Amino acid sequence: MVTLANNGGKSLLIASMLLLLAACGGSSSPEAEPPPPVSKACETTDEDNTNDECGTLLIDVTDAEGDFVTYQVELKAMTLTKQDGTVVNVMPASSQLDFAQYTELSELVSAVTIPKGIYTKALVTLDYSDADVQVEKDGEAATALVVDALGEPIDQVEVSINLDNRDQLRIVPGVPAMLEIDFNLEASHEVDLQAVPVEAVLGTTLTAEINPLETKDFRIRGPMLRVNTDDAYYRIALRPFYHRIQQEIKFGGVNIHTDDDTLFDINGEMLQGSDGLALLAEQTQGTATVAFGTYDRSAGKFTAMQVYAGSSVPGGEFDAALGSVMAREADELTLKGVTLVRTDGEVGFHELVTVKIGDETHYKKQFLHSEELTKASVSVGQRVSVLGTFEALEESEDSDANQVLDATQGSVRLLLTSIAGTLNQDLGSELELDLQVIDRRNPDRFDFSGTGQSSDLDADPMAYQVGLGNLVPNPSINAPLRVTGFVNDFAAAPVDFNAASVIDYTESGAKMLVSWLDDGSAQAFSQLDANAMAIDLLNPELGERHYLRRGGIITDLNDLAEGWLMLPKSSGLGLFAIKESDNITLHSSFENFVSDLQARLDQGHLVKALFANGGYQEDTNQYQIAKMVVKLGANND
Repeated sequence: MVTLANNGGKSLLIASMLLLLAACGGSSSPEAEPPPPVSKACETTDEDNTNDECGTLLIDVTDAEGDFVTYQVELKAMTLTKQDGTVVNVMPASSQLDFAQYTELSELVSAVTIPKGIYTKALVTLDYSDADVQVEKDGEAATALVVDALGEPIDQVEVSINLDNRDQLRIVPGVPAMLEIDFNLEASHEVDLQAVPVEAVLGTTLTAEINPLETKDFRIRGPMLRVNTDDAYYRIALRPFYHRIQQEIKFGGVNIHTDDDTLFDINGEMLQGSDGLALLAEQTQGTATVAFGTYDRSAGKFTAMQVYAGSSVPGGEFDAALGSVMAREADELTLKGVTLVRTDGEVGFHELVTVKIGDETHYKKQFLHSEELTKASVSVGQRVSVLGTFEALEESEDSDANQVLDATQGSVRLLLTSIAGTLNQDLGSELELDLQVIDRRNPDRFDFSGTGQSSDLDADPMAYQVGLGNLVPNPSINAPLRVTGFVNDFAAAPVDFNAASVIDYTESGAKMLVSWLDDGSAQAFSQLDANAMAIDLLNPELGERHYLRRGGIITDLNDLAEGWLMLPKSSGLGLFAIKESDNITLHSSFENFVSDLQARLDQGHLVKALFANGGYQEDTNQYQIAKMVVKLGANND
């Protein structure tokens, strides 16, 4: 049982919007918009439902940043239960999804019109029978077997979420509600890299929030139904994940609003604002689309910053590969950690893919439609989405080695790329970083040969040069930084990277993970009261995991100044959970959370793990908690 509370929140700034671009397929034209999976009384094809007995619920899925390279499982089912016992199916068909791709974005999975009233329970079913789970081991992707606490392989998991009586999921006409499901891979698993195969022990820490505390930017896909150029929006039949059009599947419909800044890529043509929307209006009903943008909760409105349609959507007319360029030799790119989307609908993960490019390949850059690009624009470290044609696989036990995508007549789109590291030097117009991460990968695994104007100027991850342009971040030495932007042209370094944004994680954005050995510890905390808590880092039962993750940068808790404390954030609601076996109890009050936790410790329960989301402030030596889950192990009595 999971007891959860409602929380408000503010939208985060957009970063790396297109990490999921390859998760899109083609479609055929629907005859009419399919209604959502609800009772007959609420079925509608009208975008403005006037039934005063029904209301709208938006459901999205997301995940916290972690070390899984891919985590593909089947979302088998999801239902909601009303106070009177009425059960409503809100996922009309099972879907394969990769939770590891939702660390930057949320995926809208359903827009249901359901009977008004108060809903008290959700049931989520995950199927692992055909799962593809891989972790990074020694810089390479290694297949992991998901097992339970006894070491038995997981087949199917049902998670029951009981929504708190005080902060209820209330559906009313005309006021859309939002329910976010956060799987939190890092907090949900203990990974044994020494096991053969690698084992990921599942201890699901799935949480749900009504109007989430932190709202990420959204990815929304589906076939276009109609365009309203006067009111500047288009409507889609929602198709989450990799679903193609099937008339009997009903995920609901969504309006996607646009403005003067919305960028369009339609059948390879790049346009902006009303010009792009006008071209979209000329497309046939059922044209595949994918949008990335934000959701204004107060207005109940999605606004797109980027829209792809027609043949520009991967997996429609072209095969697609999304990944990071690990090496380049002449006109061949080596991509690693690749999501593949085939025109026949097959979607999969492959560790290595070779991409052939040429002078006739179309080169594009996210947000910069007018910039002239050539094949020299693609360099090592750059994240790309490639459209082309896969060559037939040769017979081999190592299929990854034979994956070749011919993009000589296709296109390469340079996506916003994320790097993270600590600051070595601030040179005014440039920053020199000691890199730790390039798009969740260890930079030591990249071959930077040929990136420099000469071999002695090739990019060096220990002294990686970032051009700032007009940015003035002014970070301190050794500050943990996360930079988004684009890798400089091949054979053009220095600089190695051109920044579009720089985030200093010195004061914010820190995720904390701590584990204790065996069944847990009775002395996990050196302080635990209504004002603050502190972890006893001298405890011999402390496990191997005790660190902050700030924008992909790992900091051992022992490296922080002595005497640091964890406090609830000074304003707004928090989310504080205690997980005991299959039961999760959630508090919005830190004082109540601490009281509940202390009572359980007094009863002999042991602390097995802790996961927190918040910000570490070096000047005060405090960690401000926004969310926290404490997982209890065995009872010591």
